[in-house]
Amino acid sequence: MLHAALLALTLQAAPDPVAEFEALCMAARGEDAAIEAAALTRGYAPVEATQEEEAGSDRADPPPRVWARTDGEVETRVISAPGRMRLAGPWLPVHRCYISAPGDFTGARAAAAALTGVDPFRQRETAVFAWTEHEDGRRPISQARFERGMIPLLRDRGLQVVLVSETRDGVTLSYVTARR
Repeated sequence: MLHAALLALTLQAAPDPVAEFEALCMAARGEDAAIEAAALTRGYAPVEATQEEEAGSDRADPPPRVWARTDGEVETRVISAPGRMRLAGPWLPVHRCYISAPGDFTGARAAAAALTGVDPFRQRETAVFAWTEHEDGRRPISQARFERGMIPLLRDRGLQVVLVSETRDGVTLSYVTARR
């Protein structure tokens, strides 16, 4: 009984991963200095990147920067990992920001759909939300168009991408857009 009460308090103290993602990654549009300012304001502290975070950012330039916040026994990490992407042709510099936190994939996917206003498509075990901004609002990008032309969409059309993935410890929400 005591364990259940402590678990309930810990879960109540855990931040909403999608709200943290919106405030840290999306509001900053993936820009490192803005992510850092928001992270510090929200009580995160700089920490060393794990080997997994380093490995996931093998083309990062500069290397990934990580901030963590602990609420009870729950740790939320925000990672800023500017990088480069290439399918064919020259490398494209991109902003990448992601949050790793305890959470439910189904709930995070639904919250990301509400946040972005875009229906996701699946790529393996990841929900992908892709859109471009226009004067009349967001225009979703179909899976076929995304897979055929992601780099030109990022480079020329301002493509923004949110990825929601289930992890062994919770969820990861990622934001990717081209660096200008």
